[in-house]
Formats: sequence, structure tokens, C-alpha cells
Amino acid sequence: MWDIEFNTVDQCCDFHRNYARVYGFVARLDKKGQDVNGNINMRQMVCNREGTRRKKYLEMENRKKDHKPITRVMCQAKIRFHYDLILQKWRITKFKETHNHDLIPPKYIQFVLAYRTMTDTDKAKADSLYFYGVRTCHIMGFMVAQKRGPNMTGFIKKGIYNHFDRSRRAKIKDGDAHAALNYLISNADEDPLLQGKFILKDGKLNNLVWADGSSIIDY
Repeated sequence: MWDIEFNTVDQCCDFHRNYARVYGFVARLDKKGQDVNGNINMRQMVCNREGTRRKKYLEMENRKKDHKPITRVMCQAKIRFHYDLILQKWRITKFKETHNHDLIPPKYIQFVLAYRTMTDTDKAKADSLYFYGVRTCHIMGFMVAQKRGPNMTGFIKKGIYNHFDRSRRAKIKDGDAHAALNYLISNADEDPLLQGKFILKDGKLNNLVWADGSSIIDY
């Protein structure tokens, strides 16, 4: 490990993230150093269970929600990379591999939020199956079988649901929601009793409620 050289700081970070996934923990960025020109020449990464929760969050009064479980346990595992001006390469200059907590077994690592990702290939495959009417739960089952096990998929069923939801929201501008609003607006010219309200947030349709004149009279 000490002899490995990297061309960029991003390669250093990717290397340690991959190492952390295999070893059973999550790595996060920590300290960084800069030279006189403002260029980064040192980058440190630590275990995400390093440090402790700040007291101001523990002593906060009038909390509306219960405290989340304590996850930071002062873990000392870390790695530090420095840029070697002579070699013009990044190298490891400090490495502590011992953790003071249990590590995540390989069969459970895909459930960790930091490692739940769908590749572009996975998304395209899921979209294709969904287009032909395959249910989301069956899509997940097919992809698990194709990748030979849930620990090889890299995501869970919730990830597919989230992907479909983001895709639908991205199409709102020119999709069904846009057509529905145009339909109501056009009907409002002919139906003076028609009432409706909707909420747009960041260009997305969050809520819509409406009633035409005949429905109001019937009620």
C-alpha cells in the first residue's frame, strides 16, 4: 500500500472509498492542506464514525424529534495522502487501519446508503422493463437473478422506486401534470364555477386539487 502512486487527488479518494467498501466501513473526507498557490497538496480521509456528535445538538432544548442513534464513536482509522513535488505523484504518508467498532459484513454492505448506486446500465435496463409493463418488484427480482445475488446488485428495491420517481418528476414540465393543468385552464374559460388550486415547487407539481361546476352543484 505504501508504494502505490496516484496521479490526482481524486484517484486517491476513489482508491480509499473502494478499500472502505471492501473492508466494511464508509470513508469520508476530512482535512486538506494547500500550498502557497492554493493548490491542494494534502488530503486526509477518515472513517465516518470518527469524532463525536457536537454537544449543541445533544443539549438542544425544545426538540421536536428524538435524537438519532449515536454513530460517531471516536474511531481513529484514517489515511493521509501527500503530493510529492519531486515525483509529481500522490503517495500515502499515514495509514491507521484499526477500527474501534464492528465492521459491516460483505453481505450487508449494499444496504449502506453511501454504496447504494444504480449505474446508467441498470437505469436503462429498469426503464426498458418498466416501459413494457413489468412491475417494480419483478424488475428488482430479475436484476438480482441476473447479477447472481442481492449482494452483487449494488442497490435495493427502494433505489428503483426512487429512480422512477425522479424520472417522472423530470418529465412534469412536458408530461401528464403539464397536460392536466392545461386541461383545467382551458375548461375554466367555459365553466365559471370551476375551482382549483395547485402548488409548484422548483418547477415540479407538488399538489393539485380541483372541482368542476357540475361536481360542485351536485355536492
